[in-house]
Amino acid sequence: MGRVMTAADAYSEIAPFYDASYQKPRHRLENAALRSELLYAGLLDGDRILDVGSGTGFLLDLIPEIRPAQYTGIDPAPGMLLRSRQKHPAYRLLRGSWRGLQMRADVSGQFDRIVALWSLAYADSVAGAVQGIASALRPGGRFIAVIYRRPPPADSYALRGIRLERPARVLTLAELRRLLPMTEWDRMRIEPWGGTRLQAFLGRQPYWLVIGTRARR
Repeated sequence: MGRVMTAADAYSEIAPFYDASYQKPRHRLENAALRSELLYAGLLDGDRILDVGSGTGFLLDLIPEIRPAQYTGIDPAPGMLLRSRQKHPAYRLLRGSWRGLQMRADVSGQFDRIVALWSLAYADSVAGAVQGIASALRPGGRFIAVIYRRPPPADSYALRGIRLERPARVLTLAELRRLLPMTEWDRMRIEPWGGTRLQAFLGRQPYWLVIGTRARR
């Protein structure tokens, strides 16, 4: 049956070789496309960027133009944070999760950009996570996320006989629209994204790309 772990514990265990598992040609092509989307969405225009589920520093690897003064990363997995600190020692990295995002005085209403790349899938409560985004994002700030549209393949932890106690969440378009009501956002873009050209041709892209601007009040 294998070992059953929380996502934080599982990703801590695979942290030393996590980056190497995403170096296949299809990952490199997808990462290049994601970089373009993030830059087009104005990521670097924000004075303060919050990376929720920052992992081993994927966003900083992808966009090295991000300055240390701009960036705060938050992740619940100590092993992933250790690897990120080894790679990016000048950047602010905090241990924490979606659950505590609303309660942190050091993130409340502070950020121009919040990025969540696949991390919403592991939130205890997606609705609570969205509330956390709203509490940390300044009016007029932008939220950028990649969210699972289809069940993801088993990650590197599966090769080590690890099962997650709660599988990654997959969200429908209707669920996303309910979670991100237009009363709270000036603009909201939600569209299928990612995967191979064949998946795109068949309309079976594995992810949602979400880009929203918080309403000014």
